[in-house]
Amino acid sequence: MASGSPAPSNATSGAATVAPSAHANYIEEKLEKTGTDVQVVEVSTAILTMFVLVFAYLLAMVIVDHWLVPEGLGSGIRTCALVFLFGFLVLYAIRNLLPHLLYRINPAFAALTIERSEPSLKNSVLNFLLVRHTSRNVPGVVIRGMEKQAATGLARVAIDSVVDHRQLVKGGIVLVVVILFCGLYMVFSPKNMLPTVGRLLVPWADIEPVRRIRIDRVQPGNSSVLFRSHVTVSAEVHGLRDGEMVFLVYSSRSGGTVDQRIQMFRAANETAYSCQLPESEGGLVDDVKYRIEAGDCVSRTYQLDLITAPSLQVQKIEYHYPSYTGLESRSVEGVGDIKAIEGSRVVIHAEANQDIFSAAVILQRDQGVEGDRNATRPMITPVSPRLATCRLLLERYTVRQQSIPEFTGYHLHLATPTGAVNENVIRHRIAITRDQPPVVEILRPEESLVDVPENGDLFFQVRARDPDFSVAELFLVGRLDDRTLFEEDLIQHHKAGGQPHRAAYREVFRFLPRSYQLASGQRIQVVARATDNKQPRPNVVFSEPVEIHITAADENLSVDAEKNSEPSGADDPQAESQDSDTPAGGQAGAEESSAEESSGDEAGEAASNQDGQDGNDERSEQAAGKGAADEPDGQTGNQEQQAGGSQEKEGQSGQTTNPNSNSPEGEPRGAKGAPDQGGDGNKPSSSEVGNESEGKVDNDGEAFEQLRDFIKNESSHEAESGASSSSEPTGDGEKPRGEKSQEQPPSCPRCPGGT
Repeated sequence: MASGSPAPSNATSGAATVAPSAHANYIEEKLEKTGTDVQVVEVSTAILTMFVLVFAYLLAMVIVDHWLVPEGLGSGIRTCALVFLFGFLVLYAIRNLLPHLLYRINPAFAALTIERSEPSLKNSVLNFLLVRHTSRNVPGVVIRGMEKQAATGLARVAIDSVVDHRQLVKGGIVLVVVILFCGLYMVFSPKNMLPTVGRLLVPWADIEPVRRIRIDRVQPGNSSVLFRSHVTVSAEVHGLRDGEMVFLVYSSRSGGTVDQRIQMFRAANETAYSCQLPESEGGLVDDVKYRIEAGDCVSRTYQLDLITAPSLQVQKIEYHYPSYTGLESRSVEGVGDIKAIEGSRVVIHAEANQDIFSAAVILQRDQGVEGDRNATRPMITPVSPRLATCRLLLERYTVRQQSIPEFTGYHLHLATPTGAVNENVIRHRIAITRDQPPVVEILRPEESLVDVPENGDLFFQVRARDPDFSVAELFLVGRLDDRTLFEEDLIQHHKAGGQPHRAAYREVFRFLPRSYQLASGQRIQVVARATDNKQPRPNVVFSEPVEIHITAADENLSVDAEKNSEPSGADDPQAESQDSDTPAGGQAGAEESSAEESSGDEAGEAASNQDGQDGNDERSEQAAGKGAADEPDGQTGNQEQQAGGSQEKEGQSGQTTNPNSNSPEGEPRGAKGAPDQGGDGNKPSSSEVGNESEGKVDNDGEAFEQLRDFIKNESSHEAESGASSSSEPTGDGEKPRGEKSQEQPPSCPRCPGGT
């Protein structure tokens, strides 16, 4: 309903309902603002009054504590005074602060406040509020008239100035005065006010009363120290005059020492004083109470409790070696030093004389290993609170081409639940033994540069040994330019037979240039590579290289040797289909190589098992006979004829016609001369002794030459037999030319072409 329009009358009740008008809204707005101002002033006044009370209390209590009570107020008096102050503030807040925060100012009180500041209103605002909220029978015209009169009067009043702020201003002035007095006291008083304020606000705290001389930061204060130890007591003393001294006064709990005085001397800092407790060399043997006195100031009394020094000692060490070593695990008791091969795992068992809160192994690193100088490994207590264990892996690292151990020593660290630690530690050594790499060398040929004709051959004798465990792999690797020409596994026959790894090997390999289609002028570099059985990173070493220079074919080689290099069954498709692994030399060449290497293996074993005495020739002949006896039927009967034919040729020509020799004199490649049979010119030196793990004597040079001659004779015999068999016509029941015999010797893994 619009403002000023007559209100509808209610015939039953006779009351008039007047809708809010613009004048009514204006009046309510002014009354609400006045009520808010009154509420803010009352709350601010109450808070200022409470601050004045607190600061006045503190200033008065500080003066009493500093000047009226010589030893300062006791904790009981300070507690009672604080409780009284707190109770008074609570009551005052409940009465004067809390109502203004919880409730709103009544509009009638706001109207009364406005009319008191402006008497010309003549209670028009208050009357309007009373008539509108209390009378139901007043006509609407009357209410609107009163409403207009009140709104017109409020328009002439400055609402911001109707609220009285004098109480608030007075409270602020009093608070400033009290704070000013506190500041002046702090500036001009010889005693510091702030510590006393702390004593008053926190009476249960252990705060010394303020004096002219102040003693601060007493160390170690109340503490637990080790039996028969010396303790350094220090403190900061302020306000001393010239000639005043500082003393430490202590007494033992048992009463043997009472108020013993020790003078404290100034340290580097001008206010720091310290001394050693006790002065005797025996250290503390009883609990001690002590205090510090300086001028008119006496510190509080502190106490030192003696405890037994904690210790953690090694009881047992378990060794678990790597599986490849074959060593069994073992335990060593009473010894803290560790010594084991790299890759081993050790378990340190230690026992403490007190309960363990935390324990660790502090490891000292080698200077060359990257990382911190010390490393920490936590210990666990799975069984008892006084037993601790720790597992360590012993490793070595390669730094600047040198193998160094990761750790060189260790000691144990212990912390008890009381915070004590084992200061007197025992340092133990750690020796991590290196897994020695194998040693490999090419014994034959002895020269680093060897010339080999295209149709010739060269025997390699390779020795490898592992100083501590076993050799796992032994290869002879040949490289032509930047590619690998061959990589022969020299101990494949041992591994194929399921034989365990040995500590030493001595193997022979025959190198045939024609098997690799090498031409004159090419140079081959050959090295031996040995790998031991270390896991997971085995040691790999290489021998000194031997360079082979391929020269033109030698026409002085025997006819039998030439036949060995000529393909006898290359045009026979039936031979090719029967054995796809046969080299280009043909079936006869394959049989020749097989017979040579089969006999060579057996002869090599016989030669390597000799004891180095004067019976080398006889042993070689027996080995040759053994190899001949193992040949297939049909070839045994021709060995003596071949040997006889070779001797006749030597007698007729006056020079050696050994098909394996590249020189007219028949000197073997790799030998430095042609010694007599009984001489020792070609015997290897003592450093070349192989098969140390089997306790066998190394072969001498003469036995090796006999072995090579035997293999050559067998090769010549096989070549003649193969040529004669291929020249005969093929009939029923006879083998065709180029076909392998059923009695063919087993393949040799060390020979080119696989035979």
